[in-house]
Amino acid sequence: GSDSIYGIIIPIPNIDLGPDTSFCSLGQETYTIRMNFSELIPGVISWSEDNNTSNDTLFYATQAPATIIGIFEDTLNCYHSDTVELTEFCEPTICTMPNIFVPNGVQNKTFKCLEDPNPDHIIRSTFEVYNRWGIKMFQSVDLLPRWNGMYENRNASSGVYYWIYTYTDSSLKEYKLNGFVHLLNP
Repeated sequence: GSDSIYGIIIPIPNIDLGPDTSFCSLGQETYTIRMNFSELIPGVISWSEDNNTSNDTLFYATQAPATIIGIFEDTLNCYHSDTVELTEFCEPTICTMPNIFVPNGVQNKTFKCLEDPNPDHIIRSTFEVYNRWGIKMFQSVDLLPRWNGMYENRNASSGVYYWIYTYTDSSLKEYKLNGFVHLLNP
């Protein structure tokens, strides 16, 4: 006699979401997680968080820290999943102030950070400028403040001014800067 056995091999679609990572969600960045498959078979994709899309292999993370779980259910109702941990990390926002500015000149027309930081990375700031007698010449709570050298709608006198700049960046670190600037009015 003889007998036959027919075997059907059903591939297991192991999924991979990639390595754990960090990004700056406070700086309003978005991180994309892609669900990669070892085998392409039909099934349903879902995520542990609301992704606003159905059966999509991409997940858009907008905040950290977070644990994102990708789940794939194949046609035999078997579940396969992977997890990725997202942590918060924002590069520090460094501001360097000049020590001289000329309001009507060619360069340094306003007193501000020399290299403009990304405005999305500064979440709050205060900026004050005082003359040598302690009179407040300028005050601002703009995220990227600039002093044009004016006081009470007139050009401020040439001289040395004391400034204080305090800001918090998207890493939630507070920076307190102060110093002197020489204002030159031609």
